[in-house]
Amino acid sequence: GRNVRRIMGKINSGSITMVQARNSAGEYVKCTTKQSIEHACMVENEEGFSQSEGTPFLEYPFLDIFGMFGDTEAAQEVLAGTYEPPDDIDNYARLILRELEMPEAIKQAPPISLIITTEENQQAWNKTKERTSSEPADLHFGHHIAAAKNKTLAAFDAVLRQIPYATGLSPTWWHYATDVELLKKAGVYIVEKMRTILLLCALFNMNNKKLGRDMMWHAEKHNTLPREQYGSRKKHKSSEAAFNKRLTMDTLRQRRQSGALCANDAKSCYDRIVHNIATLCMRRLGVQINPIKCMFSTLQGAAHKIRTAYGVSDKTYGPERDPPLQGIGQGNGCGPAGWAVIS
Repeated sequence: GRNVRRIMGKINSGSITMVQARNSAGEYVKCTTKQSIEHACMVENEEGFSQSEGTPFLEYPFLDIFGMFGDTEAAQEVLAGTYEPPDDIDNYARLILRELEMPEAIKQAPPISLIITTEENQQAWNKTKERTSSEPADLHFGHHIAAAKNKTLAAFDAVLRQIPYATGLSPTWWHYATDVELLKKAGVYIVEKMRTILLLCALFNMNNKKLGRDMMWHAEKHNTLPREQYGSRKKHKSSEAAFNKRLTMDTLRQRRQSGALCANDAKSCYDRIVHNIATLCMRRLGVQINPIKCMFSTLQGAAHKIRTAYGVSDKTYGPERDPPLQGIGQGNGCGPAGWAVIS
């Protein structure tokens, strides 16, 4: 994989030492100092995580009806299939609300468990790699991997994960995130064309991984994911999707039948996720509200720092915004599963 990326010019390693950002005249200028790089990245990232502002579910009346976390009585009616939206709403909002009814198989099944056992906690940490990065303000992966070797420490770690996961509380020491800017393409330093990876607190992100994994397992068990959903699923490969596309086009050609294919690369899909809609999509597949609320309230309250080759910024952005920053973040353990259940 590294060789292919090197040949294709997709080199993402290393911290940035410069960026190119637009000035007041709209022209690109080089930013090479610590302060100018951090400022350019903060402005771009804050805009990126607020792209969904102005969309129906972050404005009146839906923001009042469903709240920021999709945990209101109206949200329960949507899941039950009994909600009647106002007459004067966006037509696409009406359509998505109709599709958010909980499938019958999920209604009949017990909800996904909120228990995190000591054994499960040990198994999860034993599968991780120590070099995996996390929010530097908290313990890193190596601490928790070492603790997993000891039954008492592993039980303590499990409790620290269990309480927020089961109650929906968001510990204040989780309210930090470090943005790491990576080049999508070698030699392209334009700040809008960089990829932002979120480093989150290790325990918090391990809970997010559990949320995504349990949700996808539950959905697969009850056959509630569409056949054409290839991303973020086990036993599904991108090569199979490409092969099926080729077979479909060959069939159309052989039958001399009209057809069309839309190849759509969704722009900033992770960053545009609206939290109350994501909550409904997850609850629709049997996830209880508390772990979802813990995840999104932590993301909304997080103070974001910027990490470059000069180190981590002193200034932060994010927690003071109204409405809060949205998106699920690349680097979030629930990111791929969250996008899968939305798309």
